[in-house]
Amino acid sequence: MPNYIYEATTPAGGIVKGEITAPNKKEVINYLSTKALTPTFIELKKKERTILRPIRAPIFAKITTLDKAEFGARLSALLKAGISLTRALEILVLGTEKPIMKKFLLELKSGIEKGQPFHQILEEHKKDFSPFFIGLVKAGEESGNLDRILDELSVSLRKDYALIKKMQSAAFYPTLLLTAAILIMSFLIIYVIPRLVTSYSQAGIELPAITVAIIQISSFLRRNVLGILIAIVLSIIIFRFFKKTPKGELFFAKISIRLPLLGDLFQKMVLTRFCRTLSMLLKSGSAFGEALEITSDSVGNTAYKKIILGSKEMVVKGIPLSNCLKDYPNYFPALLLGTISVGEEAGKLDEMLATISDFYEDEVDRKTQTLTSVVEPILLLVMGVIVGFIALSVVLPIYQFISAF
Repeated sequence: MPNYIYEATTPAGGIVKGEITAPNKKEVINYLSTKALTPTFIELKKKERTILRPIRAPIFAKITTLDKAEFGARLSALLKAGISLTRALEILVLGTEKPIMKKFLLELKSGIEKGQPFHQILEEHKKDFSPFFIGLVKAGEESGNLDRILDELSVSLRKDYALIKKMQSAAFYPTLLLTAAILIMSFLIIYVIPRLVTSYSQAGIELPAITVAIIQISSFLRRNVLGILIAIVLSIIIFRFFKKTPKGELFFAKISIRLPLLGDLFQKMVLTRFCRTLSMLLKSGSAFGEALEITSDSVGNTAYKKIILGSKEMVVKGIPLSNCLKDYPNYFPALLLGTISVGEEAGKLDEMLATISDFYEDEVDRKTQTLTSVVEPILLLVMGVIVGFIALSVVLPIYQFISAF
């Protein structure tokens, strides 16, 4: 039967509003009459949008970092307002348009209603939620500070997202320049030079060494273009396969922080994640050993992960973290070790780590801007030299030919 909403007056002149299930308006009026109420407004209640209908998410859709940050911020705000977790999730579902996110929220709400802990449901979505996210939610549930933890998580995720975007933005223009240089050189060497060679031969022009060298390079590329393409594809496949192996992961993790120009930047990004993650976990009440284990998964570098996990075994035995890390000066700078040591002595390690993470974050921002300003002119210079070299090889024979007259 349909639902009706009504407004009626009482014998004393008061106003009563309510909702009733009835077959028609007449039955609603009869019901109100039995309660000595005089109806002033009766209307069929509009059907609410259901949140329980099946949701089909696109096959390749995924929950992004911004989705998780927004989810944490909104849920935190609702919980701080005193709304229950299930009702808060219901509100989030109604306000979410993205199919995969709506599907996740419905599964989360269903699990909570069945009595499952929040963090346990997140563990079923490990593909989208990191151990760091799950660990903090678990700590928030156990400490009763879920709203605060979710808010801090949201801020942390946004910072991480901003960090990655800065790197991508810094790499965009140099990559564009490099691609343009390769395309221009390929066009000149493969298409322009061979046609000029024919013209020079017909005119009987004697070619200088620089032009001969370019012609030989052009001929080699044209004869072996298929082999070169196959070699490039095979190299990429082998590279990707090796990178996924444990030895490959460790090798590239070590190389990444030793690269010229980029190495220091990559290292500071790892240290930023290390300090921020460990600080948040300790502040949330997580055990030191568990916090280090979760942090090792969050830094995004296998070499650091190995060191942190090794330190965890020593920390649980009572050895200070600063003593565990001091054997790795190439990975953990003296400034960080000193900060950790002071934090441990003062019993404020979480606060000290939060402070140093802000410092490293500022360093990443500064170095990203510096790197962009340095790399761009270098690439432009290299591109100009190469294109100029090719142009000289084209123009020089003509100049020599004209000078002969």
